[in-house]
Amino acid sequence: MNKPIALEFNEKWAQEWFKAAQADIHWAKNQSWNGLTGTLALIAAMFAASKVSAIPQISWMIGVVVVAAISMWWQYDLHAFTAARRANGKAIADAVTGAEGIVYHREADRNNVQLLTARMFLIGLAAAVTFWEIVAR
Repeated sequence: MNKPIALEFNEKWAQEWFKAAQADIHWAKNQSWNGLTGTLALIAAMFAASKVSAIPQISWMIGVVVVAAISMWWQYDLHAFTAARRANGKAIADAVTGAEGIVYHREADRNNVQLLTARMFLIGLAAAVTFWEIVAR
């Protein structure tokens, strides 16, 4: 059986882990924007299809609600992932001497809560308008 290797903490390792945390944050932010644009496109496609399809209105209405709910959950999950990685990155950077220059501390909206709220609002608005228009047909 393999024994665990005892590693010593050094600044080079900390810098690499910090870079990995930053890469995770950028990945999650990109995924959240991709998710938003994909959701809006899917809701628009569902609206267009509802106007030319013989499928009952209730099916389209349920579909819009389900797509919006899944997208909002995905947005929140990515937001939580980003907040955790940001906390990890800060803890790692605090252990590295001279890290003050590489860590940017925002004063307003430190965890992108306003950005999350804006994305959720857009998804909700698109779903509500589409739902209303499907009902109004």
